[in-house]
Amino acid sequence: MDYIQSTLGIGKVRLSRTGPNVTFKVNSQREIAIIVAIFTKYKLNSTKYLNFIAFARAFRLYMDNNSLEARKKVMPTIKDIKGDMNKQRVNFNMPPNHYNITSY
Repeated sequence: MDYIQSTLGIGKVRLSRTGPNVTFKVNSQREIAIIVAIFTKYKLNSTKYLNFIAFARAFRLYMDNNSLEARKKVMPTIKDIKGDMNKQRVNFNMPPNHYNITSY
């Protein structure tokens, strides 16, 4: 199946032919910046939030260093950030400004 445009006006959505899977694909730094802005305003929960703030930090580092030489210098830091995400995460402390959803 071909990709279809998302309702956000960014990225493309593809439904799997073999199962209940969906892929959301973005192709530009501008689209990533929009996603970062959305999840900065509407916070995720659990370790997804921690992974998001790590990703956003790495993305900012990359974008703030425009030259090829500057990006080469920040790549080890970005790789360290990536190495502490998802299944490799060992720090699960939420920042104090994180919202917790309760039964109320």
